[in-house]
Amino acid sequence: MKNYLLLLLICCGLISNSQESSDSTKNDFAFIEVLPEFPGGILSLSNYISRNLKYPEVAYMLGIGGKVLVEFAVEKDGTVTDVQPKSCIGAGCEAEAVRILNNSPKWKPGIQNSLPVRVMYTLPINFPKTGGR
Repeated sequence: MKNYLLLLLICCGLISNSQESSDSTKNDFAFIEVLPEFPGGILSLSNYISRNLKYPEVAYMLGIGGKVLVEFAVEKDGTVTDVQPKSCIGAGCEAEAVRILNNSPKWKPGIQNSLPVRVMYTLPINFPKTGGR
């Protein structure tokens, strides 16, 4: 059930935009022809988060739970960079969400006009009040 809810949040909450930059120009695209993809797709991303999420002890003790929105870039080479929390529930949950994405394997990059582009994402990471234990 926990994995299903996480998958639902990922599917419903994925927001993207793109920034392609070359030496002297920067292009913003409203739509990307091919969005970046976690290796193996959405289900693999959900499994990666479920396997690697370490519920912060303080959050568990205080019964803190909720959704942390995290913004990050998938670079042209698939590397995840610029990971920043965009919402706060406290007790170390934001730091854990950032850690999970910073340790993410390389993604398949986004494609625009047959070229890889940098794409910004906002992804919800769920911290259930049960503490995930």
